[in-house]
Amino acid sequence: MVEKMKNTSVLSHILDSHPNLIVFALDDNYNYISFNQLHSKIMKNIWGVDIELNNSIIGYIQIDSDKEKAKKNFDRALAGESFTTVEQYRVKSLESSLFKETYYPLKDENNKIYGLGVMIEDVTLSHSNKEELSLIIKQLENQVDKRTQELEKINSDLQEENTKRIESQIELNIVKSQIEKALANEMELNKLKTKFISMVSHEFRTPLTIIQSATFLLEKSYERSDEEKFFKNLDKISKSIDTMTDLMENVLNIGKLEHGEIKASKKVFDIRQEVKNLVENHKSYSKVVKMQLPEENVFVDSDKVLCSQIVNNLLSNSIKYSNEKPKIKLKMIADGYSCIITVKDKGIGIAKENINNLTEAFKREDKISSLVQGTGLGLSIIKHNLELLGGSMNIESELEKGTKVTIKIPR
Repeated sequence: MVEKMKNTSVLSHILDSHPNLIVFALDDNYNYISFNQLHSKIMKNIWGVDIELNNSIIGYIQIDSDKEKAKKNFDRALAGESFTTVEQYRVKSLESSLFKETYYPLKDENNKIYGLGVMIEDVTLSHSNKEELSLIIKQLENQVDKRTQELEKINSDLQEENTKRIESQIELNIVKSQIEKALANEMELNKLKTKFISMVSHEFRTPLTIIQSATFLLEKSYERSDEEKFFKNLDKISKSIDTMTDLMENVLNIGKLEHGEIKASKKVFDIRQEVKNLVENHKSYSKVVKMQLPEENVFVDSDKVLCSQIVNNLLSNSIKYSNEKPKIKLKMIADGYSCIITVKDKGIGIAKENINNLTEAFKREDKISSLVQGTGLGLSIIKHNLELLGGSMNIESELEKGTKVTIKIPR
């Protein structure tokens, strides 16, 4: 053993000539067998101790975690493993901080492990290399910063472009939705127009047929001097002409109203007398409409023509959608602010879910369309006229029990 230690010591003295190579050997109890001068210097700088042979290296290490780390590496070598690690020491007094450590077992002639050897080489860059590396790193950092800024600019531009594209897509979707809605409205309008033309044609055909037939019978009655039938047929002709006149007026008025061509021309007049004259002078109304009017005159500052159209369409609808023997009640009341007119019938009525749609032009409930001829313009004209006058309308109805329409006209 003494000879082995001597040989190891000689080897350590040889390695002392290497400026960056640290060498030491330990027995299986971590005691020093040998070490070179550089290792002694390093231990002095790190731990402030003067190491001696036959003393445990573990005893010189003052930090528990470093002790555990050292013992782990020593035990691997004592177990027969040769390995290399790279460790970094952050000690201010040391110029170097990066070391390559090689561990290997020491064996006797019987190949029995009696200790371990450690060689540690300083692999830290020289000062000049450090400066060069620092410069390279700085240049790389500058390039990275520049590239990062460029990438951030590109990312910002992409985000802005993406935002613009999203906004454009939203606008496109809105326009698309508007176009689809407009197209749907146009298709619905064309459908309504077709339906309207069919209804108007049918509406005109009925009174024209009556006029044609009544004219023929009128001539025969005149030839036979049948005065009763003569005046009866004359009355049919008169009523059919009134029907056609009302129909044409409604068609013309709805077009003008929807295009804003009709304006309210207000002046003070007696609406009570106007309604009374309308009912009494219209043969279809005078026989079936029961009036309940105020005893005194009711003056309003409104448009006489629009008011007449409102009442006329109310009565016309009530008669049209009543039974064969209609009974219509017209009631008028007035206060200091408005004139309220109610028209009530006991006709076929309207389903509650369809009431709100009836003020749209050409709109008619399907069930009513199959039972009664008409254009669906009456309530729409009433609504437009009331809007021009600043008035309002309320509809109450129940199927098979009749309808009650109340309008309010400001005074």
